[in-house]
Amino acid sequence: MARTRGAHLVGGESSQQGKRIRPTASARKRACEGDVGVPRVNVVHEHQHVDDDSVVDEPQNFGEVQEEHEEGAAYPEGPYDTSLLTSYSDHVAFLLWQGEDWGELKLISHGKKCNKLGVCHPNVEEFVVNSGLMPLCDISYEYADKGLIYAFVERWHRETNSFHLPVGEMTVTLDDVSMLLHVPIIRQFCPNVPLDNASAMAPLIELLGVDRAKATTKLRQCRGPRVRLSWLKDLYEDYCETEQWEDLAPCGGYAWGVAALVHMYEQLGDACFAYTIQLAGYPTLLQSWIYEHFPGMGRKEMVGNYDETQPRMARFRTGRQICYVRDVRVQIDMLTYDG
Repeated sequence: MARTRGAHLVGGESSQQGKRIRPTASARKRACEGDVGVPRVNVVHEHQHVDDDSVVDEPQNFGEVQEEHEEGAAYPEGPYDTSLLTSYSDHVAFLLWQGEDWGELKLISHGKKCNKLGVCHPNVEEFVVNSGLMPLCDISYEYADKGLIYAFVERWHRETNSFHLPVGEMTVTLDDVSMLLHVPIIRQFCPNVPLDNASAMAPLIELLGVDRAKATTKLRQCRGPRVRLSWLKDLYEDYCETEQWEDLAPCGGYAWGVAALVHMYEQLGDACFAYTIQLAGYPTLLQSWIYEHFPGMGRKEMVGNYDETQPRMARFRTGRQICYVRDVRVQIDMLTYDG
């Protein structure tokens, strides 16, 4: 769950009348070309006088739009049709165009901690293999490239679930998830049920054998329906020796890749707001996607002994050194179709 800076985010709905246009790239292109049926923003020059009931039909250039930031008005250097990017006034891009800095975004990454867990215990290896999640056991990047990820977050728009780049729109697809992670994408959809402390306590007691008092204490320490990874690690090591495992076969029937992609979309949609201070999720997926599709970006090394049967994200090795946001912004601005 992304955290915000405490400000209330407001995204104005479109005030234009008529049938709503789906927020797709093709619809935006038709709007730019002036196709019939696609709403346009009416722009009035200072020297013109228009009655309340009249409409200016002549298309205006993008650079000539007025600089008012009211609901339904155009934004200088930004979208001129607010029926598409309805929350642009709260987007970090709007803040950057005004010359302001959106501050430090905290990136939550447990890659180093996950890698310290080591290989699967023999008593649980069968369950992990059957779940389809075995490829994730040893390929998480220990260091997240914050500057690289921040620069792409600035380009993400939740209305289209895509990065808006000089060469067009791009997004992470299910095919990318399958290629990069080698986790299943064609199985049963994994339901996302909101948990409270009471419902989160049940699996701790029934599946992990934790007594109610200890489960209650751990949930209170985390102030919600969650527990610390370090505690799970200790619990896992003790529990592996008991060989008293419940039936975990249903875990192998879920499309984990779909769940991972949906969660990442949600986190990016929250993080692109100017008032958000935290980005959660699985940064290794986004970082490896950038490495794969933008070879010239990021401070990474190619793994010499990479095997083509491994997930594609295993081709790269990361270090402590990260990119500067300003440098990545320049790289993105200079993107070409050939690149």
